[in-house]
Amino acid sequence: MKLDKKTMHSIEFLIVFAVTAVVIGVRIEAVWTGILKIFRLLMPFLLGAALAFVINVMMSSLERHIFMNKYAKENQILQKIKRPVSLILAIFIWIAILVLIVSFLIPQLGDATGKLIHNIQVEIPLLEAYLREDLLRDNPQMWEKIQPFFEMQPDWEQLMNTAVNFLKNGYSEMMSQTVNAVTSIAGTVINTVTEVAIGLVFACYLLISKEKYGRQAKRLISAFLPKSVVDRILEIASLMFTTFSRFITGQCVEACILGSIFFVVLGIGGFPYAPLISVVIAFTALIPVFGAFIGCVLGVFLILTESPLKALIFIAVFLVIQQIEGNLIYPRVVGGSIGLPGIWTLAAVTVGGSLFGIVGMLVFIPLTSVLYHLLRDEVNRRLANKNTKENRKKETIDCPADGHEKKMAVQSRSGKKRRSERTEIIEQHSQNTSDAK
Repeated sequence: MKLDKKTMHSIEFLIVFAVTAVVIGVRIEAVWTGILKIFRLLMPFLLGAALAFVINVMMSSLERHIFMNKYAKENQILQKIKRPVSLILAIFIWIAILVLIVSFLIPQLGDATGKLIHNIQVEIPLLEAYLREDLLRDNPQMWEKIQPFFEMQPDWEQLMNTAVNFLKNGYSEMMSQTVNAVTSIAGTVINTVTEVAIGLVFACYLLISKEKYGRQAKRLISAFLPKSVVDRILEIASLMFTTFSRFITGQCVEACILGSIFFVVLGIGGFPYAPLISVVIAFTALIPVFGAFIGCVLGVFLILTESPLKALIFIAVFLVIQQIEGNLIYPRVVGGSIGLPGIWTLAAVTVGGSLFGIVGMLVFIPLTSVLYHLLRDEVNRRLANKNTKENRKKETIDCPADGHEKKMAVQSRSGKKRRSERTEIIEQHSQNTSDAK
């Protein structure tokens, strides 16, 4: 039995696949450890690619609105500097947004925490008097059980002795643990800053020459893959880029709309910290589905420092606005932009959050949208081919008589033609015989 080259390649592929599967199954822990190490090594570049994608959305918008008018198109200097200027402006805008949010948020949180501690110190004696004189006046047994919690006072002398003994006996251990903790924290901070810096530099390199890198990638895959596969890869890449861009833009627009709604409603209702709560909810709303609830918790904490009653009212207001946003705004702004049904959005958020946390939520929604579109197109294509084959088969079964009639008509015309030819030959023969006589 002779095997052609294609069959031999298939057998080689199956052997390699089987050996790889066995090795992975036997040494799954070592393989997973190796994958994690590779992932950590590539983390700065993956972070840079993510930053490049986010920055590119604003950079492309700046290029279109600033450098694509009639005067800018005719100016060669502006065309040469449009990319670096747009990149610098985009980075500056993103950094400015983060700095403004943090600088606005931290002082307000500190002020709210101080007010909450002061209110607790003031309210505890009032609560004690209310329980003792009003609520539990007729139930002294219950008050005797609760009273020790209000009478607890710290024994400062015992605390000081304990602290002195700890410093005498555990000084060296404490210093060792402190040094280890500081070293660990400093190492983590330095690694994070280094990864972010490398990622930002890598993102800048990608964005400055993104067209050139795109052409090089296309040439690379075209050199090793068939044209049909290359076309399919480029089609999927274009779909992914469009979907992710629309998702990021939709999330930002939706967050701004939600923050504006809360700013107006809380301002009209006279809630404390209305601007801060609106900014926090808008910022946390960038996290799909569950992000706004994080802002709600922080908003309740802030309002609770001023008025517990208004904190309860805020929860009710938040639930109403969240229903409006979830049923009307989000499906139209975000869901409509990426074309993903709500049930698949929830599934993507759940799976992505379970695997990779907040980053998984942000990535899995557009990724699920891409897979959903690809699956839908493939299902439609297969159904169309199946319906076409069934229609052809049905036409063949339903119209046999037409074919038979056509065949009989052709045979009849052929018979008539042959009879006509024989008649002409006989008549010509008779005429020749008469002429001979």
